[in-house]
Amino acid sequence: MEKFKLFFKNHYKKLIIGVALAAGIGFIGSQFLSKGQSKYPEITKSETTLLAKKDFVNSISESGKAKSETTRNVYAEKALPVKEIKVEVGDTVRTGDVIAILEDSTIQQQLEQKQAQIAATNRNAGPQIKSARDRLNEAIRNRDQGTNSQVVSAQNAVVSAYDAWQSAEKTFENLNNSVATGYNEVINSQMANEKNLENTQITTDLTYQQSQNNLNRLQEDITKFGDLATRASNELDRLKADDSHIDRRIADVTKQLETAKGSVSNTEKIAHLEQQLRITESKLTSLEAEYVASLNKTDVTSIVENGIEKPKYEEEINQLNIKIANFRDEIAREKNTTTVSTTSPNASIDQFTRDLERLQSDSKLIKEKIAEVSGNKSKYEAELESARKSINSQVDQVNQNKLQFEITKDNRDMAALQKDTARKNLEDQLRMARKNADDAKNQYNAALKNLEISKIMSNDEINSLKNSLTIASAGGDNTLNYVDIKYLTEDLNKTVIKSPIDGTITNVNMIKGQAPTDYVAKIETIDRIIVESQVKEFDINRVRIGMKVEITGDALPMDTVALGEVESINPTAIPIAAGATSSEVAYKVIISLNEISPDIKPDMNVKVKYILEKQDDVFTAPSNAIYEKNGKFFMLIIEDKDVATVKEIEVTVVTKNDYESVIKSTELNEKIKVISSPDAYTTGMELRLVDTSTNPEKQGE
Repeated sequence: MEKFKLFFKNHYKKLIIGVALAAGIGFIGSQFLSKGQSKYPEITKSETTLLAKKDFVNSISESGKAKSETTRNVYAEKALPVKEIKVEVGDTVRTGDVIAILEDSTIQQQLEQKQAQIAATNRNAGPQIKSARDRLNEAIRNRDQGTNSQVVSAQNAVVSAYDAWQSAEKTFENLNNSVATGYNEVINSQMANEKNLENTQITTDLTYQQSQNNLNRLQEDITKFGDLATRASNELDRLKADDSHIDRRIADVTKQLETAKGSVSNTEKIAHLEQQLRITESKLTSLEAEYVASLNKTDVTSIVENGIEKPKYEEEINQLNIKIANFRDEIAREKNTTTVSTTSPNASIDQFTRDLERLQSDSKLIKEKIAEVSGNKSKYEAELESARKSINSQVDQVNQNKLQFEITKDNRDMAALQKDTARKNLEDQLRMARKNADDAKNQYNAALKNLEISKIMSNDEINSLKNSLTIASAGGDNTLNYVDIKYLTEDLNKTVIKSPIDGTITNVNMIKGQAPTDYVAKIETIDRIIVESQVKEFDINRVRIGMKVEITGDALPMDTVALGEVESINPTAIPIAAGATSSEVAYKVIISLNEISPDIKPDMNVKVKYILEKQDDVFTAPSNAIYEKNGKFFMLIIEDKDVATVKEIEVTVVTKNDYESVIKSTELNEKIKVISSPDAYTTGMELRLVDTSTNPEKQGE
């Protein structure tokens, strides 16, 4: 122990240096080993694309030249006979007005034929293509691997027949399962259609019932307002009769009142005459008394009767007697002309006055009632006339709604019949699929029996299978048919020739029934700048009138993009220049600008981008990152982190151009990266994401 302590004391510095060197060497070695050997395979960021939404554009780029224009020649895009001419020289047209219509019956017929071909192909070609492709791939594989002996060829035929059998069994199983589980598209579509028609029938029935109720209400209104008008008329007649009666009573009472007032006047006159008579008689009595006193006589009567002379008073007495006699005669005459009444004249006048006021009040009330009843009668008659006028249109509405209900009912019955027919057709397809599976099984058994005699048929079989696949693919590939439909539809739209600008027709250069050989019409317009471009023959069918165009140019300010649209397409190709080395032709296209741009000058060279398709704010991925498997599209993705697991997701390719595709999927987001080379990686791999690769082999690459 003492020796060890002495050794450590003499050599401790060297020991410390040695330990430090060993530790450093060990640390450096461990770092080197850790760098030289990684736990996860690496993938560089340049091999991935961070998924993000962007604006997708599919376009054709060409050059063009700006030009000043005062007239526009309108061309027919199809060399078809003119069916209708819609304009004459001098007509004013607006952009989009129809100038002429070409004969389109041939295009319509071709369109219907293509649609029928697609429908037939979709029904029949699928299983045949798969069967032919499987058999051919098997035969070619054996030939390419050098095992194309007679026996191997026969065995491959057995395998191919087995695959066809299993495919037919799978087809039958899928169809049978769709029928058993109720998820068959045809039946479900028919059931949905029948349900929709049932709802439509209910709606039309309610509409019919409502219109019938409205008709019943109109008929009830006619009856009600007719009765009310009749009652008002009867009541008006009664009130008018009462009014006439009261008017007669007022006339009678008025007459009686006037008579009573006259009676009061005669009575007062008689009273006055009697009063004068009494005064006169009093004067006569006084005069005779004076006369008797003058004669010292006391018996005035005897003096008068005995004829005693009255020398002083005779004349005056005689005058008084005459006056008295006259008063009596006048009183007698007045009394003879006055009706004898037990009631006092003033009482009669008061009674007649009250009767007259009462009758006048009643007359006023009756006249007010007559005005009210007359107004009601007019209102009822107006309502009656309105109901009578409305009932005819309502009857038509009821009949129309009834007819619509019957049509809907017939449609529903037809839908039910179609559903039954579709179900029977599906049963027929199921039986046919079973038969095909049995036939495939029989073919497989036959292939086993013919194994020996099939040894010499290797090459013939491959050629035959190629021909079968070609025929099946030709019969089952609807891509060209769909493309044809697209172009036929565009051609159909091209049969309607429309004015590309506002202006006046100055020349009509077409004849009904003949195909135009030059422009069909000339339109004069105001001065404006257009762009003339040429489109190559392999792109011209993708350009159509009205297509959006973006115009840029080296002479234009930076980031300046003028917008326009295709105005016309000359159907005649531009002649090839003498001495040209290429036979490629082009077609002249005229582009109108949406807005006047002061930056674009006549004869200026510009760049033209024809926008075939544009979608905003969509997910896009490199087209080479998408691969097809079993008729579906997939791509490999990883999360944007240091170590991530490769995951395969299914996507739907909406559209694409030469280098990228618009995709849709429920699993897309802006936090994942798309692997650009899916062939180099598999699902489930764990990768380290690095800026540059540390793998020597990848660095060399």
